[in-house]
Amino acid sequence: MANEVKEKYGTITDLTLTSASLADGAGRCTAKVDNTSTRAGKVHVYVRVKSGSSAPTANALYKVYLLREDNHATEYTSEGIIISDSAVSTEPSNAQLVGAIVVTATANKDFYTDFMIHDPGPSWGLVLWNASGQTISSTETDTFIHYQTVTPEVQ
Repeated sequence: MANEVKEKYGTITDLTLTSASLADGAGRCTAKVDNTSTRAGKVHVYVRVKSGSSAPTANALYKVYLLREDNHATEYTSEGIIISDSAVSTEPSNAQLVGAIVVTATANKDFYTDFMIHDPGPSWGLVLWNASGQTISSTETDTFIHYQTVTPEVQ
């Protein structure tokens, strides 16, 4: 009888992201994820962003960019951004746009998206970029990024 290769889902994990009051035209990088031991070929990402007390511009975006790192002695990182929970002042122009949320003009609303990253590399992180026209919620727990690794398993 032939074996089957099925997908094995890892534990859903929070990405560290300090995003309270993220201003329009600004971004925030997540903490780095070390993928060298898990070696996940796919990662499912879940994002929630809550708009602030002022309504965002209808049809504007919250964007999510993927940053890859190669773990070489002379490290390569997409955009040259150090992957850590830190501010990003310029919108990435060469990093891969992996997710976007189109917003409505509604204050204090939860907006959601999810997407799959294929071949994230040995280390990776994400940038949440606010292009909504307004600051997001000032409550830290209102915005989150979770991820779940997906690895092949022979059965």
